Amino acid sequence: MIIKTKYGTIDSDSIKGNSEGAKFLKDNANAAEIFFADDIKIDLDEEDNDIKDSVIELLIENKYTYPERALALADETDTSFDEIKESDWGDGKIFDKGTDEEWLVLTDDEADKAAVENFENTLDEVGMFELFDENLQNLILENDELIDNAWFDEYMEENTRNYVDEIENESVNDEPEEGDYLNRLHEELCNAGIIDEPEYPELPDEDDENYDKMKEKYDSYIDKLNDIIEDNKEKYVDTMISNYDNGVEWYRDNFGDDALKDVVENNDLADNKKIAEWVFDNDYTTRGNELASYDGTELEINVDYKGENYWFYLYRTN
Repeated sequence: MIIKTKYGTIDSDSIKGNSEGAKFLKDNANAAEIFFADDIKIDLDEEDNDIKDSVIELLIENKYTYPERALALADETDTSFDEIKESDWGDGKIFDKGTDEEWLVLTDDEADKAAVENFENTLDEVGMFELFDENLQNLILENDELIDNAWFDEYMEENTRNYVDEIENESVNDEPEEGDYLNRLHEELCNAGIIDEPEYPELPDEDDENYDKMKEKYDSYIDKLNDIIEDNKEKYVDTMISNYDNGVEWYRDNFGDDALKDVVENNDLADNKKIAEWVFDNDYTTRGNELASYDGTELEINVDYKGENYWFYLYRTN
């Protein structure tokens, strides 16, 4: 005999055990058989809750991989278990309700993991520069835990040192005079206030009787000035770098946004897993947005099943 309830249908021959629900259903089935009925409909709404819960257990305990999840979906959507089926590929966590609804039923930890993985996959597919606006991009780029900014810092330092070496070799003339600099580095060091402006000794004509003595003094000054320049190269590198908060800012200022994006993408500098976790931790998106593709809504429900209490989070996916 088929027994029909608001919560689902069961064959009386499949009812095992001596629970209150089993006894209740068997008694009703036996009574119905007296009238040669092939099926019977039982209204459980007014029955004792213990009997109702026990009947529900009988309806679902052998029907689902995770019956407690099916119970959560049935309660939240007021649906009979006859309409709720587990998807074969869902590992007991995805359910079809009727013919047009698919639901994901997860624990809190499972929802966190699934949402982060879903967002990470999106990042892998389209990249952070397509997914985020400029403000969020900048927040991520400046976060050393999300982007390997060491690449930019090292490149900034190397590039700046190369620049300083290059301008040191750009000489002005062989015998600089008042107002001249030994090279471009000398000029920039003076302009930056790192060293004083030069005060060259007077150099007389070569036929002057004091020329040799004055030339020696002049050459000594030039040697000393070269030593000063050399000693302050590193300080100038640090001064130039200190104008920027980090290598990312320096790179963008010198090469532009497009070049910056190319470096991040071509060198895999973004940690998409950490970015995905960071996005959720800072409330830039929600689990509902990522998992409930139908409407972006997360439903929270608490159910009791076989003496255990469960919290589940439901997401409609189609």
